[in-house]
Amino acid sequence: MTLALRGIAKSFGAVRALAGVDFEARSGEVHAICGENGAGKSTLLKILSGVHAPDTGTMTLDGKPFAPRHVRDAERAGLVIVHQELALVAELSVAENLFLGRPLMKGWFVDHDAMALAAKTHLAAVGLDVDPLTRTGDLSVSAQQLVEIARALAKNCRVLLLDEPTAALSQREADALLARVRALAASGVTCLYVSHRIREVTAIADRVTVLRDGSTAATFAKGASEAEIVRAMIGRDLQAFYPRRRGERGRAVFVAGGLTVRDQRGRVRFADLRFDAYAGEVLGIYGALGSGRSTLLRAMHAREKRAVLVPEDRRREGLFWEQDVDFHLGVTRLLAMNAFVPFDNIAVSADNARAMRRLQIAAPSLATPVSALSGGNQQKVVLGKALATNPELVLLDEPTRGVDVGAKVEIYEWMNALTDAGRAVVLVSSDVLELVGMSDRVLVLDQGRVRAELTQPTQDALLEAAHAL
Repeated sequence: MTLALRGIAKSFGAVRALAGVDFEARSGEVHAICGENGAGKSTLLKILSGVHAPDTGTMTLDGKPFAPRHVRDAERAGLVIVHQELALVAELSVAENLFLGRPLMKGWFVDHDAMALAAKTHLAAVGLDVDPLTRTGDLSVSAQQLVEIARALAKNCRVLLLDEPTAALSQREADALLARVRALAASGVTCLYVSHRIREVTAIADRVTVLRDGSTAATFAKGASEAEIVRAMIGRDLQAFYPRRRGERGRAVFVAGGLTVRDQRGRVRFADLRFDAYAGEVLGIYGALGSGRSTLLRAMHAREKRAVLVPEDRRREGLFWEQDVDFHLGVTRLLAMNAFVPFDNIAVSADNARAMRRLQIAAPSLATPVSALSGGNQQKVVLGKALATNPELVLLDEPTRGVDVGAKVEIYEWMNALTDAGRAVVLVSSDVLELVGMSDRVLVLDQGRVRAELTQPTQDALLEAAHAL
């Protein structure tokens, strides 16, 4: 099986999303697709999965023309996409989700027994040992991701399109998923793998195609270095992945002297926590999923009046999805406006324009809805909204998740600017290298307490501290 694309181009109005993509995927290989936000990765996947049709160019599958008019066309040809945002119905069983929209029938009735039996085969293919009658919402995120892949296999998938499949997973869960993807490729399934995690890509991919500005910049065989891939993505050498500028530590901005933290149900998650966050410092927080990292950040935000929280889920908690960039960068002024002082729209928009340039938000104008921006630019809008509050304590929950390499470095420099200005930054991240590279100290959380504090964090020391738990 060979999937080949030649000269694929696509525009949306005046915006050129793809300007000439040449690409070839072979049977049984993991072929990674990399590129900065806005490089055209999502548009390419939508064309392959039948959501969009290209303006120009040709596609062939096994040497025959391939031109899906909609998603069902692509699926009938054997191309199935698994989106970053899970599309499962939590209240339905695993088996019902696997056959959602195309149930197995026995006469006029749905054959639940046949679906459960078939589901076992598909779940076994992805290495997931769960009862097919289990309520899907009761599974972990990593298990639900495997259910999504099993659902693709149930559609007689020959080419599996994976869009950031490990974005919401811990390192251990991500490693398990990568092993399963390799096993699927070994069985003959072609896996097109989109990810911002360059180390993940070099570990799993047989070949890597890099998109830049809507075109194919390069295709690398297995063994290409991270530096080579990054250079092709951004068109220049990346001098340092983690450009932390460490200065002198200032006063304690936040003091936890016996802090008790409860979750939304009132249950105690942390008791007698004792730690400080200092001006001019990046304090890293590490722990397994479920360790309470986000809960702790929310408690700090609630306690400290001069704090701002940049949430993990930017779409649901950080953005007003249909509002424009101008609204987001000025919303804090709007919320703080005095009824007796006129609101100066012109002055606020001028300030917002300066903030947009300073944060390098790539948008046609301030009037662009955030829903039309790439993930990295959406995150910059969230950060810009937070910066407008002039906080003393900045709480960052997975700030670079789903963000490309170039935008990550811009966010890291933004963190440097905050600490240079005497702000305290608290960074929660599941990326060990990010924590080590950008933190001055790291706290390791486990079972409701701080189990370790690393004042000179290294990758080995952090992993050893976490493993010792």
